[in-house]
Amino acid sequence: MHYLSFLSIFAKIKNQIMNKIELIKKVVFCFLLLIGLQIQAEDITFVQNRFYGGDSLMIRQMESREFDIQGKDHTWSLKDVTQYKKKLKSTYFEKKDTVIGVEFLNHVCYLQSNEGLSIVSIKDRLIQIDYDEAELYLRFPMKRGDSIIGQFSGKGLYCEQIPMQRYGTYVTKADSIGKIVLPNSKEIRGVMRVHTQRQIHHDYGEKLVERTKMQEDLYRWFAEGYRYPILEARVTTRGDEVVEQLLFYCDPEEQELLASNDVNKLLRDGVVKSGEEQSANKSRENENEFKYDITQSGQGVTIHYETEGPTKIMVVLASNQGYVYQQVEKMEDSNNGTIDINTNGLRRGHYVIYLNVNGKSYSEKMSIH
Repeated sequence: MHYLSFLSIFAKIKNQIMNKIELIKKVVFCFLLLIGLQIQAEDITFVQNRFYGGDSLMIRQMESREFDIQGKDHTWSLKDVTQYKKKLKSTYFEKKDTVIGVEFLNHVCYLQSNEGLSIVSIKDRLIQIDYDEAELYLRFPMKRGDSIIGQFSGKGLYCEQIPMQRYGTYVTKADSIGKIVLPNSKEIRGVMRVHTQRQIHHDYGEKLVERTKMQEDLYRWFAEGYRYPILEARVTTRGDEVVEQLLFYCDPEEQELLASNDVNKLLRDGVVKSGEEQSANKSRENENEFKYDITQSGQGVTIHYETEGPTKIMVVLASNQGYVYQQVEKMEDSNNGTIDINTNGLRRGHYVIYLNVNGKSYSEKMSIH
């Protein structure tokens, strides 16, 4: 009897311990998730940028000739660009791994997975194509400097009657990070531009011998915390002649109303915005007169700081998955000092430095090339 009572008590204690362990695991998981979201804020990811069935967005066309596609000082301004009155609509429907986009220019069928988003068919007012070799429209994840190179091919109809074949090559690159100035002068920071250049061939007729060739440049601006591009520009050329140039704008407030948007809300609320790609030297100042500067050189990072009075400083270097590589704690009585972190042996990629100063937190992104 006593033995059974002991087993019962032991079982209760074991369950309590296991419950606490599970709770700790959940807390740690959430913490690491937030770290991951913060460090990948400027990246295109499946969690942030996957398409959802039921999403519906209103799009405004703008005067493309008044807009600087290349931008100046990593800034793309819409402030003085004319908006067309007519509103366009994009709606998405989802079935298993397939997403149908009834978009403002055409109907597109995408194949979606946690590795990327591919175009498998397309239909507009002139053509209808089913691809046997799809184009990888987005790759998850994708960060600045990443490129996708591939080819596409498919068959279908021109004007619903004439057989045609569409094929070609494409290069997609996340080529720049900066900010967008909206028509109301509000700034959206942490914007990454993705440029796709397609070389497109069309063969027409029963024997597929009548051919046309054109180049299409597609520019998409993805902002951290927003699922779909804020801005999209398309430039079509034949030879040296520009035959079409279009610009479309999706108000960020439209995307903030989308369902299944919890992750993006976390990003918008919690990520420290940066106006352009992080430089090697940074300085910050807060209301407690704590100042710091981070210098990256060679195989190390040095944190220079100034403070008033006794200060307890903790520094953590973590990966984009939340793995902690180094942790340094220091009690500082003087007015200034330095903390050195050795990055020798770490792989190339994105990292984050967390500082906790007398209970107040700071974070800075850094890259190892």
